[in-house]
Amino acid sequence: MHGQRCSSETEECENTAHKGMTPAAQEEELVTIFADPDAYNTKHLLNMPWKFFYTRPMRDWGAGVVYLNTVDTLEDFVIFLKRLDLVGLEQYYAINLFREHSKPEWEDKTNKEGSRTRITVTNPEESSSIFWAAAVLAVGESFGKTGAYVNGVRIECKGDFRRVELWYSKDIRKQDVEEIHRALERETKVRIKPTDFCLHVDPRRRPRRDDKSRPRNFEKDTPYGK
Repeated sequence: MHGQRCSSETEECENTAHKGMTPAAQEEELVTIFADPDAYNTKHLLNMPWKFFYTRPMRDWGAGVVYLNTVDTLEDFVIFLKRLDLVGLEQYYAINLFREHSKPEWEDKTNKEGSRTRITVTNPEESSSIFWAAAVLAVGESFGKTGAYVNGVRIECKGDFRRVELWYSKDIRKQDVEEIHRALERETKVRIKPTDFCLHVDPRRRPRRDDKSRPRNFEKDTPYGK
């Protein structure tokens, strides 16, 4: 099977297995997984591996995070994602897709002092479609340069509604968030409001306005704080 690497800057795939191939193999027509899910003959390497987790409701959040799988090609990503029952998620359970060195935990060093976009919908099928779009844009580095700030994507069942979240590193700026929102809106037709953006601050532990120990960027420094 041929190997290709996708580049977000050139929007082209560089053949990484061309050297050493026979002329016949080089002339073989490449078939992608999107053209034929059962008979594709090429794989596209992701810029970095991504990991799937699911989280279950537990008093100790860390104990509820369960590793599922690591994918490093677009094809393996699509195959594994299709196996997950996003529509039938149980209440308070979540599916998470994060970069290789990140975890779906606020305390993780890649997410600490970071932020997220929360998209809330009531239709399970719609939430699944939004998660699919966000995940494909993230692993394919299709958010452009701002995609480097996206640490992960998750979908969670909250009872009567579903929530799709994109988690960002602490260095993301207002224009970066807006660019990510526009890209996702183009793919899903969902409208993302400024208030859908927030910091990783537990509401139960939210500090007072006069608390000098409050987190960096708590209110006035958030992209949509003013």
